[in-house]
Amino acid sequence: MSVAALVLGLFGLIAWCCPVIGFPVGLLALIFGIIGAGRGGRGMAAAGIVLGVIVLVLSGINAFLGIMFEMAQQIPM
Repeated sequence: MSVAALVLGLFGLIAWCCPVIGFPVGLLALIFGIIGAGRGGRGMAAAGIVLGVIVLVLSGINAFLGIMFEMAQQIPM
């Protein structure tokens, strides 16, 4: 589980540009990291948790900015 969290966290750093992919990957990295920390691989699990949180934050910011830019284009001038 710890290795999966780390791999998903690393993949999420690439995938955060597309929130549809980045958010679920970051969430899975976070979940697998929490499970992996309980099973033993604390170093890789901690890295997966940190990367998962970073990916979730970046995906959320990206989604928010995308929505704001889209709404700004819809306003008639």
